[in-house]
Amino acid sequence: MGRQIALQIAAHQLPVTLYDINNAALEHAQIMIAGYLTEWASSGKIATGQDTQILEYLRYTTDLATAVQAVDLVIESVPEKMDIKRHMFKQLDTLLPSDAIIATNSSSMRVSLLEDATERPEAVANLHFYGPVWHSPMVEIGGGSQTNAEVLDALTQFARNIEMLPLRVLTESTGFIFNRVWRAIKKEVLAVADSGVASIEDIDRAWM
Repeated sequence: MGRQIALQIAAHQLPVTLYDINNAALEHAQIMIAGYLTEWASSGKIATGQDTQILEYLRYTTDLATAVQAVDLVIESVPEKMDIKRHMFKQLDTLLPSDAIIATNSSSMRVSLLEDATERPEAVANLHFYGPVWHSPMVEIGGGSQTNAEVLDALTQFARNIEMLPLRVLTESTGFIFNRVWRAIKKEVLAVADSGVASIEDIDRAWM
C-alpha cells in the first residue's frame, strides 16, 4: 500500500519519500511503481513522457531521519501489528517537525491505541486508503481521542488534492465505514447460501 499511496501523491506533483528498513523492499517498490506507470501510459491515464516527470517527485531511503526531514505529513503503512506501529510512531515523534501530522493507513486499528506513543496525540489520525488506490479512489479519515479538527480538515483537503474522495469517520470504529458494510454483506451472502435461497454461483453472479 505504501508504494501505491506514494505514487498517487507523486502523480499530483507533490514530493514524497518512501522509507523502509530493507533496501530490497525499496528496490522492489521502484520496480512495481515503474510497472504501474507503464500500465497508466498504455491505458491513456497519463501522457507519453509523464511517467518520467512523476518519478522525479519520488525518493527512496532506508534512513528514517532523512525520510521525514522537513515534511508536513507522514503516512505510516507498516504491518498491522500494534508493537511495530507504536514503535514507529515513537520514532517519528522524535524526528518530525513539531507541526507535522502522523497518519496511519491501518485498516482496523483505532488511533486512540497509537496516539499516546507520541507527544502530539492531537496531530495523529487515520488516513485509510484502499488498494489499488487508483481503482478505489477513496480514503477514510478519522481521529483519535485528542485529534484536532484542523488536522482532520487538512487531511480532507490533502485527499482532495490527490483526487481521492474523503470519507470522514465521525467517531472511532473498528473497520471504519467501508469494511464494516463489506463485512455485513459477506455475512449475509453466506447466510443466503447456507439457507438454500440460491446457489453460490448465482449469488456470485448477482454480486458481480
